[in-house]
Amino acid sequence: IHKDDQEHLDTYIDALYSNGSPGEVRRIVQKFRMRGKNGIGYLWVELRMLAYYDVSMPVMVFGAMRNINDEQIWQIKLQHQAEHDQLTGFLNKIALERHAEDFLNSKPNRSALIIIDADNFKSINDTFGHLFGDAVLTEMAMAIRKVFRPIDFMGRIGGDEFVTIVREFPDEDLVTKYCTELGNELRKSYGNEDKQIPFSISMGIAFY
Repeated sequence: IHKDDQEHLDTYIDALYSNGSPGEVRRIVQKFRMRGKNGIGYLWVELRMLAYYDVSMPVMVFGAMRNINDEQIWQIKLQHQAEHDQLTGFLNKIALERHAEDFLNSKPNRSALIIIDADNFKSINDTFGHLFGDAVLTEMAMAIRKVFRPIDFMGRIGGDEFVTIVREFPDEDLVTKYCTELGNELRKSYGNEDKQIPFSISMGIAFY
């Protein structure tokens, strides 16, 4: 069993053996990843069980397991497309709000919300065109991903507006350090032989 799915399987087993009643018939369905028979990689499988109870314990269980790898990978791909911005690969606004809400409901000890906005982006777009502007936004996303940690949430909530939610960190100075690094990374100019436009970012931080 894949290590990330072991908890799901434990929950499945617990549900099978928990507080049955006489004559009860319980249907349980669980999805998880199992290592393939060649020992390389994992396959998604679905396990369905039908348990019959006498007093509080199952006395008869029928089970079936099927390979759902192709459909699960397809669903994961569709979900990823629905949750992520196509240009940058960051979470879109709706997905970011959901992840943020789930994270804050877990009552973290310390977190920070950073809103990042591109300065002079409209001038760059108007002067050099939208394809050039898309390249600038992609570069912004790469810089954000480089400075912050993989565990932090990164999203694009508007045309040139990005949000990063910095998860658990030791002190506020670390967040300030990240923002300083990002500001330095994106302080530059864009243009061609005829014209150069200065570029920078503005940031706002809220600590929680």
